[in-house]
Amino acid sequence: FAAAAGLTLAPWVARNATVLGRPALTYGYDSHTLVQRIAFDTMTWREYAQSFVCWLPDGNALGRDFAPTGCDRFGWDDHANAFYTLGLRHLLPETLAAAGGYDHHLRYLLTHDILRMPVWHAMVSLPLALRGAYVAHWWGFVLFWAALGLTWAARPWRVQDEASMWRPGVVLLAWPAWFMLAFNASVAVNQVRYNLLLIPLYAVAGAWLMAAGAARWRRLAAA
Repeated sequence: FAAAAGLTLAPWVARNATVLGRPALTYGYDSHTLVQRIAFDTMTWREYAQSFVCWLPDGNALGRDFAPTGCDRFGWDDHANAFYTLGLRHLLPETLAAAGGYDHHLRYLLTHDILRMPVWHAMVSLPLALRGAYVAHWWGFVLFWAALGLTWAARPWRVQDEASMWRPGVVLLAWPAWFMLAFNASVAVNQVRYNLLLIPLYAVAGAWLMAAGAARWRRLAAA
């Protein structure tokens, strides 16, 4: 594992040493991404409720059913009052100046924004996680819940039985994907493309759902 990680990361670290003048995994872009995410923490309770609708696969269209511009703030920088625009055009220069540059920017954001209201930051991460979880549009919406059910059925603390041989594999497949989904929602705007790691889990969950449905149908037919 250490050799594989080293071979993967070494060229990138060497590139940063050449381009940025420091052998680091990242410099500047970490806080540049985080400030975009922090902008969403400024939403009101009403906007928080709206986000669950506006970030559905067809959320913008559904949002317009409630109000013509109901989902404008949840999109990208084509709207002046969008949260994404707020993060890039206003919060980024303001926090950079307050922190004294990129060297202290990440620490400033963590202490002055996230740690100041950690519960609200975690709450806003929930709809952002759902936004990134809907891989393959409405298929992702369905398979997300199937994957949650499969993960719960494979929970490692469950009493073991004869049909539990598949559980370790599901745990190894599911938990890294769920961790990355939560991580991306906590530190970034969390687009669907950030969460392609969910695809193998969704495929297995979909097969599990179909197999469970077929077994239930056979039982009903026999009865």
